[in-house]
Amino acid sequence: YTPDEVRKMRHLGMDHRFPRGESMNDVAERMHRWLHGVTVVAQKYRWNSVVAVTHDVAITCLLHQLFNLDRRTTWLHKIDHTSITTIERVGEDWCLICFNATPHLSPEW
Repeated sequence: YTPDEVRKMRHLGMDHRFPRGESMNDVAERMHRWLHGVTVVAQKYRWNSVVAVTHDVAITCLLHQLFNLDRRTTWLHKIDHTSITTIERVGEDWCLICFNATPHLSPEW
């Protein structure tokens, strides 16, 4: 990121938007709608689990939305490529089981 973009990101936080792109708040809302929809389908068909493959920013934004995390810290959460983040539905709430797990990767990664 250019120094000017970093300044904008720090100032606007999750409202920062690159040209023709979504803000992180937009991504959080989109991911939350997706999770709600897939949860309804999973309950209907009595699925025990759902696997989603997505980008690190989408995961971070969803976690911020679900757990009402401080939006100023969004840029500080690092998620490695191919890592596993697991959330579980507990009643009406969500529980973070693991974040950025990489035991499946070799030490070279």
